[in-house]
Amino acid sequence: MAKLYQEILLEELDIRLPGLNVRRLALHQHMDQVEKVKSHWHSYHQVLIYFRGRGIQRVADKRILVRRGTVISVRARKDHEFIKEQDVSPVCLAIDFKQADFTNLYKTIQLSGDAMSRIEQALYRLGRYQSWAQDTTLSVAAEILGILAIMQVEGGSPREIAAAKVHPATDEVKRIIHEGDLATLSVAGIANQIGKSMDYLNRQLKRESGVTIGQLLSAARFEEASDLLADSKALIGEVAAAVGFLDQNYFSRWFRKQSGQTPTEWRS
Repeated sequence: MAKLYQEILLEELDIRLPGLNVRRLALHQHMDQVEKVKSHWHSYHQVLIYFRGRGIQRVADKRILVRRGTVISVRARKDHEFIKEQDVSPVCLAIDFKQADFTNLYKTIQLSGDAMSRIEQALYRLGRYQSWAQDTTLSVAAEILGILAIMQVEGGSPREIAAAKVHPATDEVKRIIHEGDLATLSVAGIANQIGKSMDYLNRQLKRESGVTIGQLLSAARFEEASDLLADSKALIGEVAAAVGFLDQNYFSRWFRKQSGQTPTEWRS
């Protein structure tokens, strides 16, 4: 997996907002030979964001299905564990808090592909700051606050999620993408299946959920490409073709724009 996923560890941060005090950020990759992160608890609050892998996160007596984009909040001294359901090693960002007003944080939410891409780009920059010799305190704080802001805007608070309206057009586009073949799907083809023009459908999606057909399709392609790249036997060109890119070089440029890394760097 990408090198940045193995190296980010920022401690003694002391980044403060009303009701929050961030103490630590770490990007974890579970060891290949470990099927389960054993039951444990912390003396601090924690938010977990999963970037890769599928499984079950148990928090106290609750069992939460985990996939890419799942965000889970764990209160201090709450027993929790992760049970892996894929051969792919999970990758998880853990943000620890000395203080956290959980009425304004998240219990369990699912981030969009666009939000995940933006968080990954922030992590790429944090990885670079960590390797620099000069003081980057303000830059690091800005990136971490940016990640928290993305979660707040994309996910909302638990109360906002419960009151959220149904997004019929967005859900229909997601269903078509999920059930379709990423190698052949197109923005125009999705709009045609729904029976609306691209412009009209994009305006409807923007009103509902703030995204476009292209962003939803791109997020699905990135998620699938990431999973395929985790298999070292798959050639880059094969992965590109599987998610709808006939030009391997163009795919590499696109993938780097999404993640901050080339496909080769991502899987190294």
